[in-house]
Parts: sequence; C-alpha cells; structure tokens
Amino acid sequence: MRKFVLTLVLGLVLTALAVPSAAFARPAERGDGTLAVKNAVGQVTIRAQGTVLGRIANGTLTILDLSPNGSNDTQVFGFDRKPRLRPDGTSVYQGSDMRFRVVGGQYTVVVLGSGINLSAVGRGSVLGQGVTDGVFSTDGSPFRLVQPLLYTDTFGQQP
Repeated sequence: MRKFVLTLVLGLVLTALAVPSAAFARPAERGDGTLAVKNAVGQVTIRAQGTVLGRIANGTLTILDLSPNGSNDTQVFGFDRKPRLRPDGTSVYQGSDMRFRVVGGQYTVVVLGSGINLSAVGRGSVLGQGVTDGVFSTDGSPFRLVQPLLYTDTFGQQP
C-alpha cells in the first residue's frame, strides 16, 4: 500500500511539473477566438473566418460569402420574406425571430435590429454601430457595455 501511495504522489508531482511546461510551449499561437453578443439593439457587423450562430428578435440579416469557392454552409430560419440576392452575391433576409448559422469559410455578416444574440468562433473583427443596448465579449473576456456610437474589436489570432 505504501509503494502505491508513493507511486501515486510521484506521478502527480511529475504531472504537475509537466503541465506548466506544456502550457508555455507555444505562447505565440493563440488560434481561434470567440465573440459573444447578448441582447443588442443596433447594427453589428462581423468580418471573419470561422463560424457564427445567432438569433435576431426583429430586423435584417445580410450575409456575404467571401470564400474563394463559396464553400461556407449558410442556414437561415424564420425570415418573413423571400431573401433578396444582390449582384455581388450578398443575401439579405428580413423578419422576426430569425435564427442563422454560417459555418466555415470567410464571411461578412451584418445584423441590424433588436434582440441580437450571436456567437462566433474563428478569427475576425466586429463593428457595432448605433448599439443602444446589449453586451459584448471577445476571446473569453468579461461582458461589457459598449458606447452607442461605435464599437470595434477583434477576436482570435489575426494574420
């Protein structure tokens, strides 16, 4: 029993010493980051590479696929009118209680309205214009209120 306890303690000590060295092995690589927006009112623009999921209580959703081959997977539910397709490939949706998902590739998503809730994972930037309510968080930071005129931030490792 005594050998077992000694082996267990020694194993825990070695593991404790190995974890910090592994954590500092590549400090320059941050990788993908996160963005979260809760209950915002105004306009939120995301230019990113990765994935974004969201819900809009009432408003307009504009999605532009910037991928070279148009390879992202876009799904929008709950729009009131047939989406408009602009000449540049931008899709525009309008409605209430819309839900959306853009997976993979590069994209620009513009959400204008109220009750904006979204999450993004990847690398990119966010721009809030005329945001009068809601909170924002990037890369796991605490949620914070934003100024009504203009809010800009980045998430994830920038190229």
